[in-house]
Amino acid sequence: MKDITRRSIYRVIYDMIKADQLISSNEIEFVKLLCQKYAITSEMRETAMELSLQESMEELMQLPAGQQKTLFENAAKLTLSDGTCCREEALLLLAMHECMNTGAGASIVSVPWGDIMLDNSQVLFVENGYDTTRNEAITTHYTSLYNSFRVGGFDFVYMPKVVEQLTATENLLNDIVFYLAPTGSDAEADAVAQSIRTLTTESLYRELLIGKLGFNINLDEPSFVMRIGFSMVNNMRMANYLVVPLTTEPQTQVNDMMTSFMNYQNQSSFVIRNCTVNSNTFVYAGFYRTLFDLVTYRQGASCTLQVHPYNHKNVLSILTVTPQSETDVPVNIGPKEAAFYIFLIDETINYGGFPTSLTTADDATRMKEAQKRFEKTYFSLCNRETAPDITNADIRRPMLSKIRKAIELHPTLVQKMMFLPETTAGKVIKVHVEKRNIVTEK
Repeated sequence: MKDITRRSIYRVIYDMIKADQLISSNEIEFVKLLCQKYAITSEMRETAMELSLQESMEELMQLPAGQQKTLFENAAKLTLSDGTCCREEALLLLAMHECMNTGAGASIVSVPWGDIMLDNSQVLFVENGYDTTRNEAITTHYTSLYNSFRVGGFDFVYMPKVVEQLTATENLLNDIVFYLAPTGSDAEADAVAQSIRTLTTESLYRELLIGKLGFNINLDEPSFVMRIGFSMVNNMRMANYLVVPLTTEPQTQVNDMMTSFMNYQNQSSFVIRNCTVNSNTFVYAGFYRTLFDLVTYRQGASCTLQVHPYNHKNVLSILTVTPQSETDVPVNIGPKEAAFYIFLIDETINYGGFPTSLTTADDATRMKEAQKRFEKTYFSLCNRETAPDITNADIRRPMLSKIRKAIELHPTLVQKMMFLPETTAGKVIKVHVEKRNIVTEK
């Protein structure tokens, strides 16, 4: 077994024994036995504190299945060595179980502790692009899913339902924003309220998880996200989140997760949370407070991509609108990069992105078809005779680099994660700007 593996094991053990903030002599004795079993030295224990829970779990997920099973069983015994397994310990066990289940595709994300974060009682549904099948399944079984999570002590957050609940009573949301933000005018309150009304499961992922919480993750599948605790890494407090991709049968998946979670806790009673939002009540707690803090942070500012065909200086600009002002600032890229950017947005909206892998004959055919679509976009925006060959990576990469730099450095763009191109693990380039955020000059 590698030293990094032993260090990773101790990182998990360490977080487990500190989760309930009570350490018994029985726990210490069991930790000694585990250190002997896995040959974990004092130096390894010390350097384990340099690893995040995310790094540790990524390493442990490489272990053979039998060793993973034994490690999980030892972790479960450790939680019960003081006679009880608390909720915080059960969350870590749930995370280990989901990550070590090879078919689940779950992972842990560790990010610095910040002013805006999720409570450990919240489960968010997020996605990187709208998945019709998963959303229909959630909508159909929403009540059942919500109640299953409640039994485990969680608030299930599905953004379309949140918006529906918060906007059911006319003017309530505006009044809440006006008096709790507080905003300086009715116009500012309306702008913030409108920001909440237009939030989606996708914008929640990009604006909250990536933009504010700092997730470094490619979300390939619609997923549940929950906070499972925190760790001290190099004297920095890190929040740990579990990310679990949804199956095609989320109702069965959630029931199984919550059954396992409740079984880890050897308690004879449990509390069902009561944090529902109805048409005339706003619960300023849990996710709703997180959401409120997130949106009021940018004071209702919204951005649209302005397209100016055949403009030789700047084909694209960003219009940022606040209750106090409007600013239209160019995107600092040339015409060919602007056309490529618009092409990437269209490909994301219509086809889920632009695949750049060229390993099969089908890939080559798709690339040729994409080149034709790009040329159509290019000639509609640029006064040129020939279009760049985007099938050539040496031509494509510099264009993409210039686009990313221009978006990152844009002085007035407040929702940069919604506008930045991303490249997935499967070599698909995506830009998640929605149609309603694009305006083309006539």
